[in-house]
Amino acid sequence: MKKKSICFILSLVIFSFVFFYHEPHVLANTNSFKSPYPSEASLDLNDNTFIVHQYALFDEQGNPYFVTITPVFSSERMSNGTYKISYNVPNAWNAFFYAKISNNKFTSCYSPSVKPLKGSVLDYHLSRISSTSESLNIKWKSTLITYNTGFKAWISNGQLKTKKI
Repeated sequence: MKKKSICFILSLVIFSFVFFYHEPHVLANTNSFKSPYPSEASLDLNDNTFIVHQYALFDEQGNPYFVTITPVFSSERMSNGTYKISYNVPNAWNAFFYAKISNNKFTSCYSPSVKPLKGSVLDYHLSRISSTSESLNIKWKSTLITYNTGFKAWISNGQLKTKKI
């Protein structure tokens, strides 16, 4: 019971930070919907700080999700390294995959994993879109509804970016 209380309080602190202390970004999608909250994580690959980067983001419906980008192997430049890209979608699923980057391109992406927090995962697969874009596609079922979801990661102008799909 105490563990649930700590998790709940931690969730409230993160939620409060995102809503009250974080400068909102205005993003637009193809439907001209504008969200005042960030929906995309971005990591500068030229920044040589090898630390874990965590992001609290929101999908197009305004639901929160959390992203963690962890450097796995250090090298001289972060643009030549391996990263674990992890997603936590509360009351839905946890997922991750590893991405090896060299010269601002994906050289390989591997070891995808998806675990349901609620409902069930029917299928998932890691797809290479291009040398600078990968996606983890997930078929997730919650009670009676099946969702095609997941996340994509891409490299643009020296930035590793990721967003829920």
